[in-house]
Amino acid sequence: MTPKVPYWLRITSKGRPGHGSQPFEKDNAVLQLLRALDRLTAYQTPIRLTPAAEAYFKARAASETPERAAKYRAIRASLDDPEFRRSVLADPQLNAILRDTIAITMLQGAPQTNIIPTVAEARVDVRLLPDEDPAEFLKTIRALVEEPGVTVTPEAEAIQATSSPIDSELMRAIDRARARHSPDAVLAPVILTGWTESAVMRTLGIEAYGFEPYSLEEAEENRAHGNDERISVKNVLFGAAMLEEIVRDVAR
Repeated sequence: MTPKVPYWLRITSKGRPGHGSQPFEKDNAVLQLLRALDRLTAYQTPIRLTPAAEAYFKARAASETPERAAKYRAIRASLDDPEFRRSVLADPQLNAILRDTIAITMLQGAPQTNIIPTVAEARVDVRLLPDEDPAEFLKTIRALVEEPGVTVTPEAEAIQATSSPIDSELMRAIDRARARHSPDAVLAPVILTGWTESAVMRTLGIEAYGFEPYSLEEAEENRAHGNDERISVKNVLFGAAMLEEIVRDVAR
């Protein structure tokens, strides 16, 4: 139950102002930013199989086809197979647990169309693998992106990755509930590609787990942080009932 580390970056480009009717290239903040973002987009972070990711693939093998299951159980060697590697990296969720990810999410320039701004900015959502060194990652990005007039600045310090033990009374209660309601499902440790307040709770000595007792179709999963984000009423009711069972089990 290990989350990736959020490490949001701000890329700032500064140049000279001008009128949109008289464009220029030198010291143009927008063009400088576009060049920097083009280099960032082309950059591929290294693939790295962490112990948590390896455990996830091996646990997930139980719900795969025999051929795929064999690949997952030997995931370290399987990633050396170019075809299999491409198929895994084509899945955004699997790709995200195997590497640091970089997503350009916000752009800001002039307040109106006819202005060439003095400052243009981009916000970048970076998620680091739990064992990544934020300072070394930042050094790599700066060497790649920065040029005269362009700087990269973290928006905040990276929050250290934390995890809760797999063998605990709460995990056993979750697994008992899983066995009652979904006996064919697999309870597996995962690398959480997002972030929750669990990371803060664990630093206080509180065991915390990211357990969502829903059965989602692909269309529902793809709505996360997107248009018409929602899950079914059936899932809401089922999830609430299952969580109540788990709490009663632990508190018995």
